[in-house]
Amino acid sequence: MFEITLIFCNSEQMKTIVIGLLLSLSVNGAVLPWTLKSNPQVSYLGQTIIKTGSKFEEKEIGGLSGLSFHNNELWTVTDKNIGGDNHCFIFEVNFSKEFQVTIKRKIALKKTTNKSLPDQESDQESITTLPDGTFLTSMEGDLHGFKKHPPAIYYFDMTGIELQQFILPDLYLGNIKNNRGILDNKGPEAFTYFKDNNQDYFILSSEFPLKQDEQKKSYPIRLGFMTTKLNNKIWNKPITTKEFLYLIDDEKTGLVDMSVYSPQIILTLERTFNPFTMHVSGKIFKVSWDQKSSNIINIPRLEKTDLSKLIPVKKTLLVDLEEIAINAGLTLDNFEGITIIPSGNDKEVVLGIVSDNNYNPMQQTVFAGFKVKKAALK
Repeated sequence: MFEITLIFCNSEQMKTIVIGLLLSLSVNGAVLPWTLKSNPQVSYLGQTIIKTGSKFEEKEIGGLSGLSFHNNELWTVTDKNIGGDNHCFIFEVNFSKEFQVTIKRKIALKKTTNKSLPDQESDQESITTLPDGTFLTSMEGDLHGFKKHPPAIYYFDMTGIELQQFILPDLYLGNIKNNRGILDNKGPEAFTYFKDNNQDYFILSSEFPLKQDEQKKSYPIRLGFMTTKLNNKIWNKPITTKEFLYLIDDEKTGLVDMSVYSPQIILTLERTFNPFTMHVSGKIFKVSWDQKSSNIINIPRLEKTDLSKLIPVKKTLLVDLEEIAINAGLTLDNFEGITIIPSGNDKEVVLGIVSDNNYNPMQQTVFAGFKVKKAALK
């Protein structure tokens, strides 16, 4: 792997940041872009690595969880308020040759102009930008620990001031005693928004099965669809209208983010990460549903349900990140964000992913990009 260290200067603020970039130009003879052997309709563009400890305007860049593309920028959100505030870090992206990402600015998330998000609301796990520059996030929550705040959806204006907050439905709440709700640090990480036929929708899922849905040999997740409506920057209360069955492979793998391709197709990012052994892997799937997909909204508990009698959403593997790590030098880390980026032509799109370094010096923040032919997304 060819290593380059670049120094970027923010001339407007007259501040300098130093970010180590590893641009994977070739590994084992694999020249970028590298076409996946398992899926020739996908090409790996390369990666940008931000070393842990790097700062921008005195704020450490890290804990990036969630990714969204807006106005030629990549937006991320931090899942901890290290240094006083959660932030959105915003990056420029260039994929004309490799996948090059450069930090541009940051936005502090606030309850009001002069009040930070409290610590119990700091676990922001996903971000979805809207055309007007406002944005939505999901907060994982903590029902059983000392913080005690239920999982929620947040709506911020373009300066980072909170406009609205929605506590998630009762399905996600509860506690260990009544065997219901999210588990500690396993709440709603994957969240996105789309509009279809003048109707607004939120899509939400927990990272792992809810307590009431746990089974010994199967791992069902609820893909919840909420209808809502945005009027003059005020959302109507989201109402869950359907839930589809989403199956993951094992108990160590979680659904960490998703991005909408069309009203009936999303791309999902699944991640396996062990912070003790540092083993990490990840996969990107095309997920679709139709009228035959089972709506499980009226099944309050899946723990004793025969899942073979239900029709889950259809999952098609697009990218196995380990294949790219082995053959083209991708640095595997704790990937937690995915977004779709327009490519500039009508035959393909670009996918971007980002990792959460947990502010751990043994990890790094990794941005990586892929080109996907639209034929693979039909």
